[in-house]
Amino acid sequence: PPPRPAAARNPHAERLASVADLIVPLTLRDRMASGYSPRKCKTLHDMIRFCHQATVEAMFDLGDRTLRRGGKLHRLVSDVPIDCRVFDLGGGLREGVTGDDVTLADVTSRPMRALWLGMTDPRLRWRMTRAVSLQGFMSALVNYNFDQDSRVRAMGEPSYAFISGDYLNLNSRVGYHFSTVDSRVGDVVESNYASFRFVGGSTGVEQRSSRAMLIQRLLAAHGFETDCKADLVNARLRHKPAAEMEAALTLVGLVTGFVNHLDMALTSDALVRLHEEKFMAGEYSFKGEEHD
Repeated sequence: PPPRPAAARNPHAERLASVADLIVPLTLRDRMASGYSPRKCKTLHDMIRFCHQATVEAMFDLGDRTLRRGGKLHRLVSDVPIDCRVFDLGGGLREGVTGDDVTLADVTSRPMRALWLGMTDPRLRWRMTRAVSLQGFMSALVNYNFDQDSRVRAMGEPSYAFISGDYLNLNSRVGYHFSTVDSRVGDVVESNYASFRFVGGSTGVEQRSSRAMLIQRLLAAHGFETDCKADLVNARLRHKPAAEMEAALTLVGLVTGFVNHLDMALTSDALVRLHEEKFMAGEYSFKGEEHD
């Protein structure tokens, strides 16, 4: 048979391949904010991650300064154990809201309403009593203090939700874990997205990592792009119609409530699988007590 012709050169692909190492890899993988600085950026991906982190810090600073000046921040009253202060960027709350406290009925932000609908599902159990391992607790303290720098939120400080009619940025700390939800939900499908980040806990890194793995599995099973490293999990969903985005954010709210305190319970791979099965079956109140 005649020899096969050599594959045609693709100069564009070759050029992209020659610079891929300067674009694709992510080297800024420090927990929370520790180690983030412009001079540590080695790739374009690093620069994007740094800019995102800097934006989160700037939004926290905006909320802190507004609170110190006595500016207009509303406290969201709900059964969720988060001191959440709402900063309305325009169209996020119903017209005529004047009081310091608001409820979900006052919120008109589509992503905020969808997320909180999941977080306030009556089947969830936010509050519970569970014995804490002294070793795990001390490990959490050590890791928390190690991660501290001037840009990391202290425990007990308010969480802030920056909202508009179609936008939400929520940064919150509950106990020893930290989470971020950033989302836009509107009628333009190409502009719709949801990003979720979760890290930390009150036990040793193995159990915190097990919880992160559980979160990753639950969100991946519902169409999210996910990645997980140790106790840090990231999840993303993009370019879906508004109704699908709202359902996805409600799911994020359910997962957030379901995994609260679970780092103390996930002492084996079998228990991770059991909790995954319970969630998928809609048993959101399950905390594994009968298996302790």
